[in-house]
Amino acid sequence: MTATALDRRKLVRVLRMLSSEFDGEVAAAGRAANTMLEKAGISWAEVVAPDDPPAPPINVDELIRFCLAWGAALTVWERDFLRSIERQRQPLSNKQQATLIKIVDRVRACVAVWAS
Repeated sequence: MTATALDRRKLVRVLRMLSSEFDGEVAAAGRAANTMLEKAGISWAEVVAPDDPPAPPINVDELIRFCLAWGAALTVWERDFLRSIERQRQPLSNKQQATLIKIVDRVRACVAVWAS
């Protein structure tokens, strides 16, 4: 059998029928949803708990500018780190990316507190 693309909107419409007060409709909806997955070659596990999508690419320059604009929220070390990766020409290492994200998250939390 050739796998077909899963029409997720149709699947949602079919799954809504599971709330019917009529048992026959509920059973038919369950069978229809299962048939849709079988035709698409997808398991229920993949529908209910899909793999985490890849992280979207980050625009390092924008994140650095954002953090430096809120310099009062930064430690001296963080400011120096941001300036060093701002000058860096090669892509960030995984460790540098993780550090940048931690700094961004902390600055965003500070901004949220200041804005409230």
